[in-house]
Amino acid sequence: MEDNLDIVECFSFEKNKCSFNGCCKLKPILYDATNLFIETLSKYNLADVID
Repeated sequence: MEDNLDIVECFSFEKNKCSFNGCCKLKPILYDATNLFIETLSKYNLADVID
């Protein structure tokens, strides 16, 4: 698994310079979507995707 799934700048504590940080409602939505993506992928293995 990747160490860094920071799909947007605001996910990174060190690199976040977003001026909307305090009022943006997109971050928790993207965070949930990322977690659901990982959860879905974790249900499968290599044998599931190769014929």
